Amino acid sequence: MLRLQSGLVKDKSYIGILNDSQNRIKSMSLIHEKLYQSADLAHINFSNYAKDLTAALFRSYGADTGRITIKIEAKDILLGTDTAVPCGLIINELLSNSLKYAFPEGRRGEIVISIVRMNEDELELMVSNDGISIPGNVDFRNTESLGLRLVTILAENQLRGKIELDRTRGTEFRIRFKETKDGKD
Repeated sequence: MLRLQSGLVKDKSYIGILNDSQNRIKSMSLIHEKLYQSADLAHINFSNYAKDLTAALFRSYGADTGRITIKIEAKDILLGTDTAVPCGLIINELLSNSLKYAFPEGRRGEIVISIVRMNEDELELMVSNDGISIPGNVDFRNTESLGLRLVTILAENQLRGKIELDRTRGTEFRIRFKETKDGKD
């Protein structure tokens, strides 16, 4: 429906909004698809999910995989839906921003998505790029960008984590959070 609606809209800013909404929906539906394909209906292999999500976003934005490379580091990480959904939406937003803004005019670069277990119940999600950084005057917690506000809300409220932004080598977001087990803290 969103694709049909965007075909009727002439204003490019509205087309972008509809496209972003469509990507958010795809991100959530991909989690459910991965769960149904899994032998364990409660957890998904996050590496496989992240690979499929990034491939879908690269297609959606027409990104050149020869120019922008993606590196996914998520060895042996299985996540329940309470954790996978917000992590997937965060990746969707940050990867979309990277593809839209970090590599203009044919610039080459790399995007890294990493999720590592810090200890028994704590994880760290990192999404970075070595392209053009988010400008220093932009406060990602207080911006008009729905995507960055969504990242902050998901990280701090839904995952109950701590989010940090490093702009020294491109843009790097790090989110540390406690993993929920079967919907419980």
